[in-house]
Amino acid sequence: MRRIVVGIGIVVPVIGLLSVLSLIPASSAKGHLEAGKDALSKAQTALLDGDLVEAADGFEAAQAEFEAAASAGNNPLLHIPALLPLIGRTPDAVRTLSDIGVRLSSSGASVTRAIAALPGGLDALSPRDGRIPVETLQDLGPVMAEARAQFEQAAVQAEGLATTLVPHQVVEAGDLLRAKLRQALPIVRSADELIRNLPEFAGVDSPKHYFLAPQNPTELRGTGGLLSTYSILTIDNGLIDVGPFEDVKKLPLIFSGQAEWPSPGLEAIYGSFNSAGDIRFSNMTPDGPTAAGFIENVWNQTQPEPIDGVIFVDVQTLRFMLSATDGIEIKGVPYPLNEKNVVDFVSKDAYDIVSSDRDRPDFLGLVGQLVFDRFLKQAHGDRALRALVQASGDGHIILNAVDPALQAAFTAAGITGALPPTTAGDLVAVSVNNIAGNKVDYFIHRHLIYDVQLQADGTAEATLTVSFENTAPSGAEPSYVLGPFEGKELRAYALGPGEALQRAAVLCGTGCELLSATRDGEPFGVSTGAEAGFSEFRGIMRIPPQTTYEVVYRFSLPYAWQGSNSLGTYHLSIKDQPTIVPTTASIRIHAPAGMSISYTTDGMKIEGGSQATWSGDLTDITTFDVRVQRGILGRAWSDLSDFLTEPVITFGG
Repeated sequence: MRRIVVGIGIVVPVIGLLSVLSLIPASSAKGHLEAGKDALSKAQTALLDGDLVEAADGFEAAQAEFEAAASAGNNPLLHIPALLPLIGRTPDAVRTLSDIGVRLSSSGASVTRAIAALPGGLDALSPRDGRIPVETLQDLGPVMAEARAQFEQAAVQAEGLATTLVPHQVVEAGDLLRAKLRQALPIVRSADELIRNLPEFAGVDSPKHYFLAPQNPTELRGTGGLLSTYSILTIDNGLIDVGPFEDVKKLPLIFSGQAEWPSPGLEAIYGSFNSAGDIRFSNMTPDGPTAAGFIENVWNQTQPEPIDGVIFVDVQTLRFMLSATDGIEIKGVPYPLNEKNVVDFVSKDAYDIVSSDRDRPDFLGLVGQLVFDRFLKQAHGDRALRALVQASGDGHIILNAVDPALQAAFTAAGITGALPPTTAGDLVAVSVNNIAGNKVDYFIHRHLIYDVQLQADGTAEATLTVSFENTAPSGAEPSYVLGPFEGKELRAYALGPGEALQRAAVLCGTGCELLSATRDGEPFGVSTGAEAGFSEFRGIMRIPPQTTYEVVYRFSLPYAWQGSNSLGTYHLSIKDQPTIVPTTASIRIHAPAGMSISYTTDGMKIEGGSQATWSGDLTDITTFDVRVQRGILGRAWSDLSDFLTEPVITFGG
């Protein structure tokens, strides 16, 4: 025993000395990590500005810093504390952070150098003279695939970084890295998928034909807006040709009772509109692939030549296209159209110029076709790429393909207009269908308040407040925009000019139950259903001009967040509907009792340690992550309690 005591007396000071000495390489590693992070940030800024040379230099400088950090992290002196329980987690984290930094910066440098080497750099990736650069995309395939592999491996390593029993600086570095990877990895994956599959989309082997469906969100439908015209877009070895726009009413119908429905649930929700047999009502659903499937089915059953997919575009797309070109003058339009006025013109002013219901679809189709042609002929380079990426990223361009590989690429890119997968955590989606026949959605302002109280057992209770403010003028004369529409189905409502009548659906997370739906404290009637694996609650709302309509929904969420009683993550996706006026939202997430919030998505605020908040405009799909945990002693006790209460061995009966 005396020898043991003496031995401990000798070893402890030696370990302490070596641990002190190890601070020197650890400090060096930290400095290189911080310098690498700064270099990466500068490289990303340069890339967004279109400066490929500066971006590549920045990525290479970051790589050098991360390699220096990795070298410092492999110093033999750091191996001593790495042998000690708990303490050794920090050197391991430093080495992992360094390795991830090397992977990300080297991938960024490789991709940037490859693009810079193309004739014209970024310009080589955008359509020119109406043609998609198929050969250029094929050349970029190998380097993009390698970058994806590196990002995938980095994500695996990042998930293994310690979040407990390490200094808070290490936890924060890991949180930031995981957050950035969660943002970047889907982009890298989709870029890889798109580069590999876009040649097929662009008709590299044979011409492809797509149903081009312009949506008018002044009369809302689930995926965007009313379909009144259509065109067939043909792509032959990259060359794009847009056919004349036709009135969608000219297309034949598959009568109710004869249409093929993907599921009885969808027929129960949309059967009264014959969405599976009438293309005019195919996009009542908020799920883009379902709407595209309805159109493909009707077209292929009634037309001699099949289509290869469906492309939805709404009037906001014209704004993005004109942002990449000069203004355009069109005969019959009293002023040049540009990115600032084209949405107002197509959504409102055009109805005053063309009063004839028969001529209006042709005129609006001509405007859309001329703007599209101008974009294809004039737009190129960085401006064209930004316009397309922003429009599709905000849900104003929705692409769906018949080919499974191409559809998978579009899904990975997040441009199919699909509802998030049911495995993605909690969901909120509000979808409106205008059933008044007017164009009052131009005047509707939508706001959501979502308040979530997480429980320690992984469940939650949530309150969703949905408000619609109708800013249409009161006391106005009847008009095409304000209505009222003289349909026989609407006579019983006796709607006034500017009055909204909408079928509003709310979708919530997997397994959620509606506890109550109220308006002004009184029950609000809803019908229930299920779509894409989510529960759906639908109700009719009548909103006179200059009034606000508000409904409060209370939900029970059985699978709100994942983790343990000591540590877990809540993930929320909000699926927006493309509208003229952006939807605004306020989010409040409360940690379970006895737990605090240790991490949130960028842009959220942590208030009082146990509440995360966010306010702003929604995009196509807005996501939030919140990590909740107990204090270090609470986590240790909870983990020990879980260990002691969970069976180690179970016997089958």
